[in-house]
Amino acid sequence: MYHKSIIVLAGLLTAAILLSSCGEPNVNTSDTVVETYTTDSTTSSINAEVSVSVIEIGVSGEFLTFPFKYEELEKLLDLSDCQNVYFEEKGFSVCNVYQGMNRICTLFVTGNVSEHTAETLVTQITIDDPSNEIFTLNGLKDDNPEDFKSIFGESETKSEYLYDHTWGNIVLSVLFDNETGKADSIQLLDMDYPYSL
Repeated sequence: MYHKSIIVLAGLLTAAILLSSCGEPNVNTSDTVVETYTTDSTTSSINAEVSVSVIEIGVSGEFLTFPFKYEELEKLLDLSDCQNVYFEEKGFSVCNVYQGMNRICTLFVTGNVSEHTAETLVTQITIDDPSNEIFTLNGLKDDNPEDFKSIFGESETKSEYLYDHTWGNIVLSVLFDNETGKADSIQLLDMDYPYSL
């Protein structure tokens, strides 16, 4: 009984100390929390307006969300004449896709693309000629740096000829022609698959 009284008394004493203001003005913490939350929410909405959450690659009018399955691309683009090289020790293939004599894209694919399955992924794509009518990236092709910034947000590289932006594990890099100022090469990379030759 004696121990219970001590515990109750200690609890009441602690509560009294915490409740006393010791001469300091009473601050309404709920206003501070609301103000902080409102500021954070406003900042988040501004960033959301210029940074997409889904990266869509348009292929002849159809759309794929990056990274995508090799079979999904195969349904939209003739990949039968791809020039493929399998790097067994690294566990991936590099595929050069041509249209006539022109290389239109380069793919990094999980596993041996010649024996691909339904789970084989394209984890990196370079669009070698953005001016053609085959590929778009969230509606953009060979557009200028300002167009990419308006869709994807500010570049992480301070250069008028290179645009870089990262969302989690996805990296977008765009090279621009120094004469026309238009996109000359567009690359998407999923860093969960960090291939290197």
